[in-house]
Amino acid sequence: MKNTDWKSEIDKYTGLPNALAPEFLFTRIEQKIANLNTSKFSPSFSWAVSAGLVLWFGIQVFIISPNMHSSKKENWVESYELAPNNQLYK
Repeated sequence: MKNTDWKSEIDKYTGLPNALAPEFLFTRIEQKIANLNTSKFSPSFSWAVSAGLVLWFGIQVFIISPNMHSSKKENWVESYELAPNNQLYK
């Protein structure tokens, strides 16, 4: 394909009229942008919720984890009872 062939193809479309957008389209876009700005949480609220979730998760780990409460050292597999018992073979 020659270099001038694609230019002549494009030149065919230069006389076409521009597409007209509906009148309400711009106002709808403005409304959506305004709604985005008003529906955000404040940064202090986001930090408070994040800190609360981290604190809640930390408390849950402290309560649930048996290794933190036991004074003797044991295998973590045994502490969570993940090791098979195998009573049939004893």
